[in-house]
Parts: sequence; C-alpha cells; structure tokens
Amino acid sequence: MNNEGMSLGEMLNNSNSNDFIYEKINFINELEPGTFVEIQGKLISKRIQNTKDGKNFLLLTIADKTGSLRGIDWFNPEKNEKINLGDIIKIRGKIVVFDSRLQINIDKNTDAVEKVPYEDIEENKFLVESKLDSNQLINKLKKYIDMINIEELKNSLNTIFFDSNLSNSYKNSPAAMSIHHAYKHGLLEHSLSVLNISLKICENYDYNLNKDILIAGSLLHDIGKIKEYKITKSGIDKTDLGEMIGHMNIGITLLEPFLSTVNEDIKNHIYHIILSHHGEIEYGSPVLPKTMEAMIIHFADNIDSKLVQIDQTIKDTINENPDSKWTNFEKRLGRKFKI
Repeated sequence: MNNEGMSLGEMLNNSNSNDFIYEKINFINELEPGTFVEIQGKLISKRIQNTKDGKNFLLLTIADKTGSLRGIDWFNPEKNEKINLGDIIKIRGKIVVFDSRLQINIDKNTDAVEKVPYEDIEENKFLVESKLDSNQLINKLKKYIDMINIEELKNSLNTIFFDSNLSNSYKNSPAAMSIHHAYKHGLLEHSLSVLNISLKICENYDYNLNKDILIAGSLLHDIGKIKEYKITKSGIDKTDLGEMIGHMNIGITLLEPFLSTVNEDIKNHIYHIILSHHGEIEYGSPVLPKTMEAMIIHFADNIDSKLVQIDQTIKDTINENPDSKWTNFEKRLGRKFKI
C-alpha cells in the first residue's frame, strides 16, 4: 500500500505485523515501497516527537553509502531513542512512501531496532571512495608542486606529501563526514579542485598574486583534517582531537616541523590561509582573510564545497523520485534547487 498523502497519525493504523517475513536488504537504494525488510544503516539523526493527542513517536534517519532512509517508531520510541548517533543499527519494518520519500515504518517488536556489534559491521556498506582515479590525483599533485619556484617551499611540500608520516593519511583522508567530499581520497580531490579554481581566478586578474602561495595554501588549507576525521568500518567519524581542537589548529601544529626552512613571511602567509579559509569568524575562522591569496582560496574552497553539496542533493532527490523538478529542502544551504 502506498502511504502518499497520509498523516503520520494515520500511518499508525497501517503498521507492521509479526506475520510477515522480513527480507534482508543490503543497501538503501535497493528498497521498494510495500516490502517488509531488514536493513542496516548508520544512525545519523533521531528525535522524539508528539502527536496532537500526546502520543510519543521516534523519527530517525539511517544512512549507508548509497543514500539515507527516514524511519518512524510508534511502539518503542523511548527505548530506541537511547541508541547513540553514529551507531550501526539493524531495523525491521515496512517500506512506505511518505511526503514523496521512502520511509520505514518500524515493527512493534522490541527487537525491531538493534545495534549491530562492531565485529559484524560490513565495511563495504558505509565507506565510499572517490570516483576519480587516485593515481591520477597523485600525479596532478606532483605536477602542481613542481610549478612552485621557491625551492625551500617546493622541497617542504614534496616531503609532506611524498616522504613523511602524513603522506598516506593525506592521500586517503575524507574532506568531511557528510557535507562534501565525504569519502576516501576526498581531501586530496577537494584540495586539488580548490587549487585549480584558485589558479583560474589568478589568471583572470592582472594583479601581483603569488602563485607559489596559492599552490601551497590550496594544498595545505585542510591538512588538519587528516587528524580531525578517521575512517572506520562504519564510515567516517570525528576524532577526539578533531572535536576539541579543530582542523585549522591541528594543521598549524602538523606543519610546523616541515616548514622550518621556509622564509618566515611565507610560512606565516600559509598559516594565515589555513586559519582564515572559512572566511568569517562565525563560520569557524579565528581571523578573516587579509591577503588576496587568502581571499581567493576562501572563495575557491566555498565554491567547490557548495557545488559538490548541491550536486549530491540533486542526485539524492532524483534517486528518491526520478520525476522531481526541485530538490528536497537543503537545510545547510537554506533552500531547494531546481533540477
């Protein structure tokens, strides 16, 4: 039965039964309306809500590498609300359509929502990799570094990216947990894209811009993310250091031993770019961009992250409803987007 147009309260009367056999489904994008399924996902949101007559229910969202799925639990909301965000959980219920999106109406049994033990998590369900070839990305990285004229800076970058304890982490790290480039090699892909945009902006203006600083700043602006995030079997998680210090401050600390031979003004300019690239104090930067190069990298970073985010929103919407003309409302960007 299609639940399109039904209220959440009406859906209670269309809930599941113990008489059904639940089919185990591997990925969220394989779900079909009207089926009774068992599906695993990473818990990414949860909240208790109330109906007009005071009945509690739990709204939650799970995700895997193929998409996300909203769930509603009318029967054990208080019990299941205690599950921690980030846990991998197994859910049994009926797949319906609500508000033009697939949703799982969770079964009434107390074991319909269970945490999956860490040793039973299947890594291939949650870890996404860049669609770009990692070897090609690394070759681009080498070519950009070779363009640098300041020999001490070039040598330092070659050491950081190809001959240090940071090298593999930089090449494999994600750029975020969910917003943009949230996959293996995502940091490298994002940094190269920021650099490419920055150089194109530079070419458009007949100003005295320092290309060496643009190259180094673009490649290093997010380097702290190699310690801010970690890849686990359940996907991408934030480290304790990332929560407490943040990637900008981590980046400065990581780079200090590698930039000791670099001119002090150049080194401080790179540090300024790292600390200012979010552009505004309210967005997490402790200082505002105060050089042309810092401004360029801030805008390039913003362009790349936003466009990737919009592209993913469009793809997610089409995956849910191929006939959609507009995306779902994107909370982070405060709007819908025309498809």
